[in-house]
Amino acid sequence: MFHMPADELISNPKAPREFMDMKPTVTVASILLPKTPADALEAEAARALPITTFYDTPTNLGASSSGDLLRNEGATEYTLPEGTKAQRILYRSLSAEGKGVVTSAVLLLPPGGAPRDGWPVIAWAHGSTGLSRQSAPSLIRDYYGSPFSDFLEAGFAVVATDYHGLGTEGVHQYCNGVAQGRDIFYSVKAARAAEPLLGKRWVVAGSGGAWGMAAEQHEQNDPDYRGAVAIAAGLQKDRLVAIYSTATDSINAALIVMTALAVKARTPDLDLASMLTNAGMEHVTEVATRGGFSYAAALYANAEPNTLLQPGWENLPAVERWFAELVPGERPLRGSILVIASTGDTIVTGIEETVARVCRAGTAVTFRKYDNLDHLQVRYETVPDQLAWIRDRFAGKPTAGNWPAT
Repeated sequence: MFHMPADELISNPKAPREFMDMKPTVTVASILLPKTPADALEAEAARALPITTFYDTPTNLGASSSGDLLRNEGATEYTLPEGTKAQRILYRSLSAEGKGVVTSAVLLLPPGGAPRDGWPVIAWAHGSTGLSRQSAPSLIRDYYGSPFSDFLEAGFAVVATDYHGLGTEGVHQYCNGVAQGRDIFYSVKAARAAEPLLGKRWVVAGSGGAWGMAAEQHEQNDPDYRGAVAIAAGLQKDRLVAIYSTATDSINAALIVMTALAVKARTPDLDLASMLTNAGMEHVTEVATRGGFSYAAALYANAEPNTLLQPGWENLPAVERWFAELVPGERPLRGSILVIASTGDTIVTGIEETVARVCRAGTAVTFRKYDNLDHLQVRYETVPDQLAWIRDRFAGKPTAGNWPAT
């Protein structure tokens, strides 16, 4: 959560190919230049694909089961490495409440022929793109750059869920570990129905949804699941509350409002005014229904983040439940986990606390902390290390973790 890397800032027009290709001079600060809401919407529209009838909820949804493929189509509109094959899939998933929902995803296959056992699969857990339907990664023309190109070049197929409510009809349960874990899990099942060349073995990699998938695996116990890579994600509640109380930037202002809407998505009868002040309430409708993340940041560019939340917001029962489904360690985890963090990340901090807590609960974690990489850089400049760890899991090599350090 609050895993807001550059690939998730898909609506920002500032040198999109440069940050997709991860040139060293590109950082979070360099792409988050101030802009007006109108400028943000214009930039998002320039990169957007239309929401077609493909994303509509099928009338016979009730006759399907979780993980069933509902619809698929070839996709040629994306900016992709030469030879990559892409298709969109629509499938049935489950919400945090256990209700059947429709979710979309994109399936990417590397160039060339598949290995004898099929393409090994990386399920991608994306971070904060926004809350509106148009915020779906599958509706962004040039979203699938790095690290997707690195994964594909390494011989992995990628299944990248949008999460329910992004692209598809319905309310997006933003940063809900249960909902995101389920969307990721069932995306892999549906992708196999769409593409017989996919192998059985798979991992999840990405943002906070990777933690959610590790918890979902405790419920599903899929024998072909090989582990999770959680990158710059994994805040504890007290750390997030502290960040929100002292933040001064438009990034966290937008995240505060998105958090409130996420809590309401999980508890629909919540009065948002019990969480947000009048200043926080000012643009909630636009954030929920209109633009992506950079639009939300532009709407609250002149707001003081620490004035947007009501005193004691963190103790509301709806907030407590939301945190219980989000925070790593609140639910049992299963499988190998690689956790990546950096000393230069000022957006998600204190990941060591999360790792220590998960380890105390009995999960062996491989923890790697890098120096002086910001929230964007740590996600992309560590891809070789991510791939090395993933290859070891597919090769069947055991990992006992390395944390807590001895």
